Amino acid sequence: MERSIYKRSDIVSQIEISPTGHFFAAAGKSGKIKLWSLITDEKMMELDHKKSIVSIAISDTGDYLASAAKDSVIIWNISE
Repeated sequence: MERSIYKRSDIVSQIEISPTGHFFAAAGKSGKIKLWSLITDEKMMELDHKKSIVSIAISDTGDYLASAAKDSVIIWNISE
């Protein structure tokens, strides 16, 4: 089954699905990270690293997301 729930004008450079499979995060060159529910197909939150993102990772619990740019790493609490 295929469905399209995520559309944006920014170039997506990274995508990560949560360990639970309930949501995914997509990040791009703009520094924006968007979290989307795979259950409701709705945007859950948006984060701004403010620099072009080269990598993202979600913790095993799904409570934290790490985003990395060329010169910085931010750990986000996404459980709130």
